[in-house]
Amino acid sequence: MAVARHILSSLALLVALLLGLPGGVAAEDPGVGAPAARASTPVVHVFWQEGCPHCANAREALATMQQTAGGLVLDPIEVGTGGADDRLFLNLIQLLEIDRAGVPLVFIGRHHVVGFSAAHTPDQYRTLIGGCAEAPCPDLVAGMRHLLAVVEGRIVTDMTAPPLLA
Repeated sequence: MAVARHILSSLALLVALLLGLPGGVAAEDPGVGAPAARASTPVVHVFWQEGCPHCANAREALATMQQTAGGLVLDPIEVGTGGADDRLFLNLIQLLEIDRAGVPLVFIGRHHVVGFSAAHTPDQYRTLIGGCAEAPCPDLVAGMRHLLAVVEGRIVTDMTAPPLLA
């Protein structure tokens, strides 16, 4: 029963994050739901695959931004290995109905960028990172990771009431 409530709570949190509704769990509440990144620490999730030159370019551009701007957290997520990261990738694509899914797929808050063009994509990254630096930035990927961990039984909790439905 507690696991079912936690799954329901996680789904409600994920919907709230997607829609930008209040009720996301703050970063100061560790262990409950998926944290929203603080305004001062944007999290950039990069889905990439071995041998993908566009992925290498995207990761290099983001690493340069991290070095020059600071305060940026990079989360490289390799896909194509058949593990939990592939399930995360596929679930996000389905949830967001991304028609032309591919790698690199970069998530910054609730926003994503597919592919990489040296002429345009770094500016897209800067704009999205700047938005997260100015205001709290819900972390959609962390929310989905948490939800999948609960569904797959990697996280079991004895929560007595769902935080968003209580």
